[in-house]
Amino acid sequence: MKSITICAVVLILNLPLFGQAKIEAQIGGSNFYGMTINSAYDIPISKNHNRFLSPSFGLGLLLPSWDGPTSIIHVGLDYTMNKFSIGCELSNFLPSPFGERDGPPDVDLIVYPNVSYTYTTKGNLYFNLSAGAYFAYSDTYNYATGTTYLDFQGDVIPGIGITTGYKF
Repeated sequence: MKSITICAVVLILNLPLFGQAKIEAQIGGSNFYGMTINSAYDIPISKNHNRFLSPSFGLGLLLPSWDGPTSIIHVGLDYTMNKFSIGCELSNFLPSPFGERDGPPDVDLIVYPNVSYTYTTKGNLYFNLSAGAYFAYSDTYNYATGTTYLDFQGDVIPGIGITTGYKF
């Protein structure tokens, strides 16, 4: 059992060595009317390097005129085969430390399952267009139990996202 654990840890630690780091700017997508700067990493899961798992993490801001100063924490995971991807992104909306607002954000979390297409140029610059659906959740406090939970807002609306970035 100990040797299996050691082999698994070594394999997991070596996978990123063969991957490709990316930095990107995303408008829309799970950010709704906001923008994030993300770091992403393509981890190959096939021998011919045409299938990848791409986790991403980013920080950004919602447009100031939309919902007051609001910060965005973005995470995502995509499965890419050739130029097409399927994945899911999450954006958590928090009050911004850069300004005052009247109240809490209208939505606390957006889940954005999506499909996308990526066009890559010769200079490792790429453009990605995604289409999916927005599932919005808000924090709700239950006074009877004293707990907070995420409450689905009931509307599922279509959305798009545009990402541009550079592969290192």
